[in-house]
Amino acid sequence: MDCENLLLQPAAALKVLSHLPPPYSALSSLLIVPAPIRDAVYDHVAERRFDWFGKANDCFVLNDKELLDRFIDKSQLTRMK
Repeated sequence: MDCENLLLQPAAALKVLSHLPPPYSALSSLLIVPAPIRDAVYDHVAERRFDWFGKANDCFVLNDKELLDRFIDKSQLTRMK
Protein backbone atom coordinates (compact mmCIF):
# COMPACT_ATOMS: atom_id res chain seq x y z
CA MET A 1 0.00 0.00 0.00
CA ASP A 2 1.25 3.47 -0.85
CA CYS A 3 0.81 5.31 2.45
CA GLU A 4 2.19 8.56 1.06
CA ASN A 5 -0.92 9.01 -1.10
CA LEU A 6 -3.45 7.55 1.35
CA LEU A 7 -6.51 9.74 1.83
CA LEU A 8 -9.14 9.25 4.51
CA GLN A 9 -12.71 10.35 5.09
CA PRO A 10 -13.55 13.78 3.62
CA ALA A 11 -10.27 14.16 1.72
CA ALA A 12 -10.84 10.80 0.03
CA ALA A 13 -14.47 11.61 -0.81
CA LEU A 14 -13.54 15.01 -2.24
CA LYS A 15 -10.73 13.47 -4.31
CA VAL A 16 -13.22 11.00 -5.80
CA LEU A 17 -15.57 13.88 -6.61
CA SER A 18 -12.77 15.60 -8.51
CA HIS A 19 -12.85 12.74 -11.04
CA LEU A 20 -16.60 12.99 -11.66
CA PRO A 21 -18.24 15.27 -14.22
CA PRO A 22 -19.58 18.70 -13.24
CA PRO A 23 -21.32 19.75 -11.06
CA TYR A 24 -19.96 17.04 -8.71
CA SER A 25 -16.33 17.81 -9.48
CA ALA A 26 -16.85 21.39 -8.32
CA LEU A 27 -17.33 20.08 -4.77
CA SER A 28 -13.67 19.03 -4.75
CA SER A 29 -12.85 22.71 -4.31
CA LEU A 30 -13.80 22.14 -0.66
CA LEU A 31 -10.32 20.64 -0.26
CA ILE A 32 -9.16 24.19 0.53
CA VAL A 33 -11.20 24.11 3.77
CA PRO A 34 -8.89 23.28 6.71
CA ALA A 35 -8.86 19.56 7.53
CA PRO A 36 -10.20 19.90 11.12
CA ILE A 37 -13.30 21.72 9.84
CA ARG A 38 -13.81 19.21 6.99
CA ASP A 39 -13.42 16.33 9.44
CA ALA A 40 -15.95 17.82 11.88
CA VAL A 41 -18.54 18.37 9.13
CA TYR A 42 -17.90 14.88 7.70
CA ASP A 43 -18.35 13.27 11.13
CA HIS A 44 -21.53 15.30 11.76
CA VAL A 45 -23.08 14.16 8.46
CA ALA A 46 -21.91 10.55 8.96
CA GLU A 47 -23.57 10.36 12.38
CA ARG A 48 -26.90 11.75 11.14
CA ARG A 49 -27.21 10.51 7.55
CA PHE A 50 -29.73 7.77 8.37
CA ASP A 51 -31.89 10.21 10.31
CA TRP A 52 -31.91 12.62 7.36
CA PHE A 53 -32.11 10.22 4.43
CA GLY A 54 -33.42 7.01 5.94
CA LYS A 55 -32.05 3.52 5.55
CA ALA A 56 -33.16 0.95 3.00
CA ASN A 57 -33.83 -2.57 4.20
CA ASP A 58 -32.79 -4.09 0.88
CA CYS A 59 -29.66 -3.61 -1.18
CA PHE A 60 -30.70 -1.95 -4.45
CA VAL A 61 -27.76 -3.57 -6.29
CA LEU A 62 -29.07 -7.06 -5.61
CA ASN A 63 -32.51 -6.13 -6.93
CA ASP A 64 -31.31 -4.69 -10.26
CA LYS A 65 -29.90 -7.31 -12.65
CA GLU A 66 -28.36 -4.75 -14.99
CA LEU A 67 -26.54 -3.07 -12.12
CA LEU A 68 -25.52 -6.39 -10.57
CA ASP A 69 -23.90 -7.47 -13.86
CA ARG A 70 -21.41 -4.60 -13.50
CA PHE A 71 -19.82 -6.22 -10.43
CA ILE A 72 -16.97 -8.69 -10.79
CA ASP A 73 -18.03 -10.67 -7.73
CA LYS A 74 -21.72 -10.81 -8.63
CA SER A 75 -21.92 -14.56 -7.87
CA GLN A 76 -20.78 -13.90 -4.33
CA LEU A 77 -23.25 -11.01 -3.97
CA THR A 78 -26.20 -13.12 -5.13
CA ARG A 79 -25.39 -15.77 -2.53
CA MET A 80 -25.79 -13.10 0.17
CA LYS A 81 -29.36 -12.32 -0.93
